Amino acid sequence: MNVTTRHNRLLLYPWPLAWAVILALTTAPAAAAADGPVDLPPRPQAPGIIEIEPIDADGLIADLPTVEFADDQTPRSWLSACPTGGEVAEQVASALAEGDRDRWEQLDGSFQPLAPEHLIEQTWPDWKDAINLRALGDNRPNITSTHITVIRNDRERIVRICHGAAGINVHAHVWLNGTVAPHGGFARLEPGLYIMVVRANHGRRSHWIPWTFAYLAPRLTEVTGQQIEQLHAWRLSQWEKTVQGSKADEAAMLAAIRFKPETIRGKEGFFRIGQSENGRWWLIDPDGNAFYHKAVTGLNAGGMGGRRANRPPVDPDTVEQWLDILREAGFNTLGSWTTPEFFEQGMPFTEIIEGYYVGPWLHGDRYHTGGIPDVWDPRWAENVDAKCRELCTPLRDNRDLVGYFLENERGFREWLRPGERIIARSPTFRPGGPIDEREGLRLAAEPQFDTRGLALLQYCLTLADDTMPAYKRAWQFVLERHGGIEQVGRAWGIELGSRQDLRNLTARGEILISEGYLEDLDAFVRLWVEQHHRIIVEAIRRYDPNHLILGMRHGGTPHPSVLEVEAEWTDVVSRNNYRAEFFEAFDHMYHLQGRPILNGEFGTVTDSFYWVRNPIEPPGGHTPPQRRDLRARDAMDRIFAHPGVVGVSKYRWYGPGADKMWNPRTESPHWEKINGLRWHNHRAVSIAAASNQPPPQTNPAPHGQYFLALHDGVVSVRRLPPATEADEPSERINPSMLMIGLIAREGDWDGTVYGNGIRGRVTDVSSDDGAYTINIEIEARPGLLTGLRGKGEYALQLRPRGTDLIGSFKGTWNQRPVQGRAVGHRHRPLPDPEL
Repeated sequence: MNVTTRHNRLLLYPWPLAWAVILALTTAPAAAAADGPVDLPPRPQAPGIIEIEPIDADGLIADLPTVEFADDQTPRSWLSACPTGGEVAEQVASALAEGDRDRWEQLDGSFQPLAPEHLIEQTWPDWKDAINLRALGDNRPNITSTHITVIRNDRERIVRICHGAAGINVHAHVWLNGTVAPHGGFARLEPGLYIMVVRANHGRRSHWIPWTFAYLAPRLTEVTGQQIEQLHAWRLSQWEKTVQGSKADEAAMLAAIRFKPETIRGKEGFFRIGQSENGRWWLIDPDGNAFYHKAVTGLNAGGMGGRRANRPPVDPDTVEQWLDILREAGFNTLGSWTTPEFFEQGMPFTEIIEGYYVGPWLHGDRYHTGGIPDVWDPRWAENVDAKCRELCTPLRDNRDLVGYFLENERGFREWLRPGERIIARSPTFRPGGPIDEREGLRLAAEPQFDTRGLALLQYCLTLADDTMPAYKRAWQFVLERHGGIEQVGRAWGIELGSRQDLRNLTARGEILISEGYLEDLDAFVRLWVEQHHRIIVEAIRRYDPNHLILGMRHGGTPHPSVLEVEAEWTDVVSRNNYRAEFFEAFDHMYHLQGRPILNGEFGTVTDSFYWVRNPIEPPGGHTPPQRRDLRARDAMDRIFAHPGVVGVSKYRWYGPGADKMWNPRTESPHWEKINGLRWHNHRAVSIAAASNQPPPQTNPAPHGQYFLALHDGVVSVRRLPPATEADEPSERINPSMLMIGLIAREGDWDGTVYGNGIRGRVTDVSSDDGAYTINIEIEARPGLLTGLRGKGEYALQLRPRGTDLIGSFKGTWNQRPVQGRAVGHRHRPLPDPEL
């Protein structure tokens, strides 16, 4: 027996680096990365198809389990050996393919039929039967196993190969009739028998994610040549967007944009902000043209103004070298933590104040993580003034300065997230559970309390130092609202006879959650944010009345009470991002606040890009590099098109780590990272300008794969233990976004609902005047980087807008009512989920 491989053209993309280049075009090929900059990514090559002939059946095959070909189904009959050496699988594949009985008999001594308990049904993420590698290896780490089955194929077909390995540090390799069959590759099979050999390894845990499973679900999925051609055409179209963007006249596109005069904020002759006649927000450069901010943060990252590494200035030659690289790669702005030697070089830049690093603070004599300054202390205002005088005075007339960020990822202890609510069955809860009343609790003369978990108002009211201005202002606030301390207690559902009673309550570990308290908390947070912003912004304006105020660089979406006050004090709001749901998160914040948003920093080298699956992925999913590049391109192209986002900022230029662009150890650039960003930058202005159009008059029928975000589509419930055994526990209800996938074919919707660990179905579809009502049911189970478990039913109201879907939904999640906005986009125009 032997296997002949005709035109053994392995696909380029199964190998991780090359796959990433061809599929998503956001990383440079290794050779180009080593040699220096390249202008464009390589043109995608047509996928190859491995031609594999069937084996000649004889007595050797009778010793192996044989199954009929089943499309996209894991065979249930295997010979398995565990543990095995690393080369055993390759030797077995070769011996069986060549019909070498002697070699097979030397190897098969440890192979046994796979026990039923080692094959489990409907595993994450594909809801397919799978081999439980951990159980097969007695839950030991770093175990290699080998698996063999024979597939009887009844006709000629093209298949996509899937090893189905799932879990952190779970790897697999597949051979078909002795030929390497890479995950995601295509093979042409003829009628006959095909030996599938799989080597799997579930390695040692080397990741922060809890290592809870290791699955193997090898299978073959039937595809057509036409599907492969369409996939290649789609990749070419994505590549051509980058090519076209590199040739576009960005200056002409931006100069053609006209603004609504009433929306413009800022001083003429400096950077301003305004909304175009078609409703998109833009920065406006000092010459009056639209400007799309494409920045990189952390040049040098030393000195004052948030540059806390305190590095010495960069020498002039290095400044020139770095700026040349950035300009050549399409960057046009310097983000936060850029030191002053870069300020007078003809490239726009931003500055950051960071009032949180100015004391005095509510706790301690220096800033610590999670700390908060006493914004009511006159000394804080004086120190903020001194910092703004030093930072802002030299920049007052600088036309290259875009504006000032106020802080970086600092909160106000507002406690609740957007949409979050409390079902309070008692006025307080105690994280450690009820106090045993028989034992009691002895309090120290001066109670000490744990500040973790306390919202801003309770925190300030129970400060140990009652001379602090924040303490005095908090008590003034509640007494003015309620008239006296006993009235405060009644409003909050607790007994208060003195301020010490509230301190004692806090010292017992109780946290206030009553409706009356939460109303006061919201009002006090608003008062606090107003004070914080007023002091910093007025200090900036004393020394620089000319430049924009760019907001807080939020790490997430803060509570609406913060957003509403912030909108009154800033020209632009800002938020950072390290998640692939870039558009969805910013769109949610834009919907809540209605203000233009500048991305303060982003990164795509995170678990969200590598490990979190897209709502629709081909069988077995992508490899992490494949997924990262697909998600990165999708995320960046969509954020460029958002009507409220005026620019992005890559984190960061200098330093060690996977996402830095300059390596301080070698004193050289990371070209492979720079080129990926260069290609994003090629597309940014073209996509942003293309989105600056009136709404389409007609919308084509939906066709392709759609990813849909249901904002507040699921809720998690956290039990809040009562403070006493006599009380019932309360609940903290936290809504979050649900991402699902739907497939449309010329306006007709497939019956399957997809998602990360989600299985669902479309139960009904109706349409009226171009809008669709789609009823769906889903079930979710936890997996890698998804803890979602439950069932949901939703009625989606969706209207196409170009290639997007806009609408709303109502339904239930785990029998709790949910509703919110539904925002979707066409991931690609190919409806087939097999590729």
